Amino acid sequence: MILPIRTLTSLTADLTPSQKAQLDEVVSLMLEIYQTLVRMRYLSPINIQQGPHDLPPSILSLYVSLNLDPRIIYLYSVLPYIDPERAQGLGFFGGGEFTDFRTEGDVVQGRDPMYSEQPEERMRPWMTPLSCIGNHNTALIYDARKHEVGIYGQIACGSIDKNLREGWDGEYDEDDEEPGDENMWDDMEARSAPSVLGDIVRWYRELKELPGGEKDGFQWEEEIIKPLYIKHGWPGEDFDGDAFLVDKARDYAAWCEKKGY
Repeated sequence: MILPIRTLTSLTADLTPSQKAQLDEVVSLMLEIYQTLVRMRYLSPINIQQGPHDLPPSILSLYVSLNLDPRIIYLYSVLPYIDPERAQGLGFFGGGEFTDFRTEGDVVQGRDPMYSEQPEERMRPWMTPLSCIGNHNTALIYDARKHEVGIYGQIACGSIDKNLREGWDGEYDEDDEEPGDENMWDDMEARSAPSVLGDIVRWYRELKELPGGEKDGFQWEEEIIKPLYIKHGWPGEDFDGDAFLVDKARDYAAWCEKKGY
């Protein structure tokens, strides 16, 4: 028997307006995070590829084969993505990486965002990472049923959300039960998606979080860029991004010479 070709419209036809409104809120906030990184001169505006996206049948078939919830399928079709070619040399929030669910590799890996390879720790159909962990770092995990986002670290084996674990140093005592001892996704430590994603924007504005990651080498080291953001007026409307980049190049060269690189 030949199965009918599934279309995005047919796969998401049962979503209610309120469900779509929540998913569109995630899209808007992710775009705001990326646009903040543009203002910080880490991303170029042309590197942001906004939805809706024209997804090929092969990707839609993959979504179906992985039993993805219609909410996640819809989300994948409208999320903003960073140009895959450009993203290869960039890092994202908490040392993680950008992800692109128009590509098979990221879709498949998104079912096991912590690389645990344990069946019981696979992502639930109604959940998805919004970023990858990179080299043992941080992933943003979205639960479409609860409209919540968790900030999860692979090494910490659980939430590293500053507003959930104020004062926590990221280490567990020997007697503590790590979240990884059970299936963390069934009772994910998280907050409302607007709160978490809005906080990330605010953390960038307040320089509590800085752009950059392992793939950047040392060009976006905190000791180089944080003073320069302050010097050039971040986050005000008069922030001089051009002067920031000029000073960053100069100070990076001096920093490399000092470190012997």
